[in-house]
Amino acid sequence: FDGTDAVMLSGESSIGKYPIETVNMMGEICLEAEASARDIAKMYRRAPVQTPSNVEGMVRFRYAMAHSAVTAANITSANAIIFFCMSYEMACFLSKQRPACPIIIVTHDQKIYSLVSVLYGCHAVLLEEDESWKDSDSFLSAIESRVTQVFGDSMEDQVVIFCAHRCAFPSLHNTIRMARFGSATEKKGKLTKRGSVVGLVKPDHATPSKKKNQELEEGDAPAAEKTAA
Repeated sequence: FDGTDAVMLSGESSIGKYPIETVNMMGEICLEAEASARDIAKMYRRAPVQTPSNVEGMVRFRYAMAHSAVTAANITSANAIIFFCMSYEMACFLSKQRPACPIIIVTHDQKIYSLVSVLYGCHAVLLEEDESWKDSDSFLSAIESRVTQVFGDSMEDQVVIFCAHRCAFPSLHNTIRMARFGSATEKKGKLTKRGSVVGLVKPDHATPSKKKNQELEEGDAPAAEKTAA
């Protein structure tokens, strides 16, 4: 109810005769509390966490990015939010939004990797830097590959939200993308059309000039020439 990420035993409850039973009961209480908290939030039509009015500057910008990622995930019924970040604070902002889907934090930083494990709904993935990443597509492909290694192929072809903060590739820095998991790997090594979004396949709408050329190649004369004949 208050946005707690984790609970722990202390005092007499941590040194009693029934530690396993105590932890099991605490787990049941947590699950029931989480379910009730979501119901109350829906009942009163309010977000679990509101952005403080006194937050300004870059911090407020990060709040906005986290909120946008969770909103996109909720609207698209995404299976996961995959967030690459080099800031533990950014992971905290995202966790506090309490999305309905899991949050996968991908990072190069060992310290962030260790800290993220205690955040609500977050799962950490450590990604080693590789000089072979030449562009954003190869970087996203590496993320997909590493996530698959850790979690298996359960997200294959599922809708996910890709986010990046403090990324080495300018085209990904501070971005939120709705994509199909695995699409970046499929695109690896291929040219990316200008304006296309990773994971979304553009329909093949040929321009009028291209259609005319196709008709001529197939032996069909333009309509005006047929009429004159």
